[in-house]
Amino acid sequence: MVLDLTLRRQILHYIEDDLSSTLPSQECLERVKDAWNCDHFYDFLYGQMVGQYIGTAEGFVRIRFAREPTEDEINDIFEIVETYALRMKEYLKDIADM
Repeated sequence: MVLDLTLRRQILHYIEDDLSSTLPSQECLERVKDAWNCDHFYDFLYGQMVGQYIGTAEGFVRIRFAREPTEDEINDIFEIVETYALRMKEYLKDIADM
């Protein structure tokens, strides 16, 4: 891993906090469904979560180092987010079961 250890911890903390947060309300979910009009809503939400985590982590690099992340850093970020795939799916299952 080439990603700075402090930055890695910050990314892990951000994802952990997000996955531990309160589930969105049914009303909120309905508004998202209506706005995006997608056929596979929970796949959409999963992709949105992955994109949010990767984009936020890349933003952490930009803020901390005032530069774009390197290819190796981006690969590290993807690996970190990938380790949360099951937790994200469980989180979305909890939403679907509401």
